[in-house]
Order: sequence, then C-alpha cells, then structure tokens
Amino acid sequence: MVVVVVVFSSAACSSNTSPTASSSVSTTTKRSVGSVSATTLRPTTSEPGPTTSVAAADLGAVELRLELVHPFVEPTAVIDRPGHDSLWVAERAGWLTVVADGKVTRALDLTGEVSTNGERGLLGAEFSADGSYLYLSFTDRDGDNRVVEYAMKATLPDPARRRDLLEVPHEFNAHHGGGLALGPDGMLYIGWGDGEQPGGDHENAASLASPFGKILRIDPLRGDPYSIPGDNPFIEVDGAAPEVIAIGLRNPWRFSFDRETGDFWVGDVGEYSMEEIDFVANGSLAGANFGWPAVEGIDGDAPVGSVAPLIAYEHDDRCAVIGGYVYRGAALPELRGSYIYGDLCDCRLRAVRVEAGNIVQDRDFGPVLDQGLVGFGEGADGELYVLSLPDGVFKIVPSEA
Repeated sequence: MVVVVVVFSSAACSSNTSPTASSSVSTTTKRSVGSVSATTLRPTTSEPGPTTSVAAADLGAVELRLELVHPFVEPTAVIDRPGHDSLWVAERAGWLTVVADGKVTRALDLTGEVSTNGERGLLGAEFSADGSYLYLSFTDRDGDNRVVEYAMKATLPDPARRRDLLEVPHEFNAHHGGGLALGPDGMLYIGWGDGEQPGGDHENAASLASPFGKILRIDPLRGDPYSIPGDNPFIEVDGAAPEVIAIGLRNPWRFSFDRETGDFWVGDVGEYSMEEIDFVANGSLAGANFGWPAVEGIDGDAPVGSVAPLIAYEHDDRCAVIGGYVYRGAALPELRGSYIYGDLCDCRLRAVRVEAGNIVQDRDFGPVLDQGLVGFGEGADGELYVLSLPDGVFKIVPSEA
C-alpha cells in the first residue's frame, strides 16, 4: 500500500485527461488530558439555522481561468482583514505578507519560531470580525501545535501585544491540519489533524480527551487566554477537552464557513483509499462525528449518527483532497453558491452545487495548475484564490477578463 502524506510535497499534477468543461509574549496555557472513548458519542444538537436560498445557475456555463497575484513562497492561507482593502497571505516558512494598494509587504516574521519539517509550518491565519486581532496557527521548533493572537496597529500586527492561546505537544511531523476560521457566531474555529502515523493506533480522533482529529471552538476575546463558549457540546463530559465541537477527522485540509448561509464545509484527507468532503448545515456542527477512524470516506462501518461524506472518491490520479470555499463573488455569477475544491495530485478545479444537503450539479474544470495545489483563499468581496506551493497565489477570474 502507498501511504499518502499531505501536504507539502509539490506534487506534479496529473493531466492525462482533458477538462470537462523577537517579541514579548504572555505565558502559554498548556492542557494535559487523559483518554475518553467517544467513537459513537454524539450529543443532541441544536436545530439547523436558516440557509440562504440561491438562484439556480448553470455550472456548465462557467468559463474561468487563473490570474497570478504574486509568486509567494509556499503559501498556506489567504484571508482578508475586515474593514481594510487588503489581502493577507501566510507562507509556510513563517512569513505573513500583506497585499494592499498594489504593494506586497512583509508584515510579520515567525521564521525563527516555525518548524517546516514534514507537514509543519505556518499553517493558518484569521482575523477577528472587526479586524482588530490577528490569529495564526503554526508548528513550533519542537513540533508543537500553536495558536497565537496579535493585536493590530493601524496596518500591521503589533509584536509587543502578542498572546499565546494554545500550545499542545504533537509528536508526528504530519497531520497537523492547522486551519483557522471565524464562524458565523464570531467564535474562532481550529482544525487539527489526528497527529498519528498511518497504520498507528488511531485513537486521537475518537477520543474526547484529545484535541487532535477535531474541530475546536474558542472565544479568544474573553477569558485568559480564552474562554470556552457555554454551548460547546462536551463541556459537561468528564475528561473531555472542552474546546472540542466536532470529532472524527483524520487531517482536515481545509475547512470553511459559507459567508452567506453559515454552512460548514471540510475536506478530510484519507489514509490508504479514499478522500472526502463533508457538509454540515448551519447550526448542526456541535457534537458532529465525521467517522474517522471507524470509516474512511465510505469505506468501513460508520459510527451511529455520524456525518456521511457529501463527496468521497478513491485515489486513482488523486491523493489528497484540498477543501475550499463556497463562491460568493460577483465576477462569475453562474458560479455563485457553488463549493470549490481540488486535490493535491491532479490539480483539477472542481465545483458542486448543493440544495437541501444534496448535490444537484457538479463540474470538473480540469487541471488549473502544473503542480502543488495546496489550498484556497477568500477575499472580502467573495472572490476566491488558488494556492500553489511552488508558484504562488492565483485569483479565479472569468476567462474573458
């Protein structure tokens, strides 16, 4: 068997088929937790929130291309800062760079802190809802998973006002995940991989005591260094990590919330056989179990009440799913409301349109990069970006643009 290790290996993309269309810091809080089995545990969740309806559009009518923004070095995240006309790019080595007024400026240097061994690096970035605080997710020189906060000056992060939010030891040099996203509720969501080697014990994702193989949810604007939202689903479970909101993930790469509906999407990288995209309607994420390690894609016996994949596919020419975003921009109206995703190994851009939790249309746009499709980003205007490890950041634009 071939074990797929994601994700920093600038894989050449298959194209054998044609397209079908030094700073002061505060003391870090470390958590030490035991072991609680929770493979089939799913508490009662709240009713789903409202989902915005989207006028039907024909994905077959979409004509798009990629336009180079800048040849960033191993980009891992692209975000916007609310209230500012700027684009922020995390580069794996530990650089945070801002694009504003046509200029590209290094905003922060964490290269002295960040490890890039294996799948490690500066892995995620997000802003608070008002743009006053910046959150970064990275692996440090010890290989530990870290989440830190910077208060913002007028235009740049202030190193003198940094707070360490989370630091958790992580022995394996892969399956870090590291994605960050602000939820529709204003809380900070963190996606961490299971931290286990392929063929290992596979205990973390199903254990409520472990933060690995999970989606975590915290409130960094309250508490020291943060507070646990009172409606997190496992806060009353003895021995559980209270930050956990959802379990059963192997290596979430990447997750996002639909900016209009609040629906949750995640790409979960498989082990030997399958990749998957999961969808959870707004209001239903609390307590969700995505099934790993009992099930990989649709291969295995799914835990009772677990979330079934919206999309599951075998490897073949593909090897590692890259989760994306629902397109909410204006440049490509026929694409609006569709979820965009890809795969590291074939670099093909794909889209699906979902209604009532079911796929009603899909489209394969063919290979859009030569190699290393590693992520997606979203601008303030809802336009989307494609991240290539060796080539930089590209914007999705209409073909005629």
